[in-house]
Amino acid sequence: MERKLKLIKRPLKKWNGEVFGHIDRNIKKFDLALRKAEEEALRREIGVVEWSRIEALRTQMWLWMVRKERYWKQLSRCKVIREGDRNTKYFHLSATMRRNRNRIDKLLIQGVEVSDEGRIKSSILEYFKDLYSKQ
Repeated sequence: MERKLKLIKRPLKKWNGEVFGHIDRNIKKFDLALRKAEEEALRREIGVVEWSRIEALRTQMWLWMVRKERYWKQLSRCKVIREGDRNTKYFHLSATMRRNRNRIDKLLIQGVEVSDEGRIKSSILEYFKDLYSKQ
């Protein structure tokens, strides 16, 4: 089994490089191409083909960003599985980050940014009361 895994390692690395390559490098490449195309669109009137190219570049950049997000998510899950929820610095840091990510520090209410916790709570409660009281 170990020999078979060693035999497949090199082809898998090659496949990964060909299919995914370097995620950050590809994001930068599409970002640069998109910026150039958008600058050109600002300088002069462009045709339908060029607009289609801009949209294709946006789509490709978005796909690479999604791949990067998935990559980091998978990597973090591997670490969680390996580390478990033992009383480690990593576990406490990830729990704190999750809590902060799920926190609502400020809210835009009718065009006004509100950061008062009581007002945020009452606004959210009022919103859902209105939402679920309608027919």
